[in-house]
Amino acid sequence: MKKIEKLLVALDQSEQPEIIMNYGTTIAERYNSDITLLHILPSEIRYEEDTGSSVNEVDTGILPSPPSVKLAEAAYLQAYRWLESIALSSQKKNIITEIQVLVATDSVPVEILNYAEKNKIDLIIVGTKRKTGPERVLLSSVASHVITHAQCPILVVR
Repeated sequence: MKKIEKLLVALDQSEQPEIIMNYGTTIAERYNSDITLLHILPSEIRYEEDTGSSVNEVDTGILPSPPSVKLAEAAYLQAYRWLESIALSSQKKNIITEIQVLVATDSVPVEILNYAEKNKIDLIIVGTKRKTGPERVLLSSVASHVITHAQCPILVVR
């Protein structure tokens, strides 16, 4: 078995990140691995318009950013802070933990796979939503795509 040096934990805010991260931390401790927490913002964030009230802006003489840029920046900061809070559990155990928030230029699962390949990830951990009844045999489309196309082992946590 290949040594697990680089662990990618791909998180979605709709899943239970603490449970998924617990698996990542346990594996990282066992194999002395580094962890990368990855959250992919959907490509649509680049095109959304701000429908809320306008923010009071100071006139700096510089053209203001388009609303879509402000929304993407706000989403990025929110996701980064969210990952920072999740990273505390591994950082307290002295596990090197990197945080990455990317805006997709393709689909979310393709971005996860591209990141894993470019960064020579040894194991990807993804979550899938808890389902009941007939839905329980189905994985999320992201997890399913990652499992089907990844070049490294995958751990799916539900």
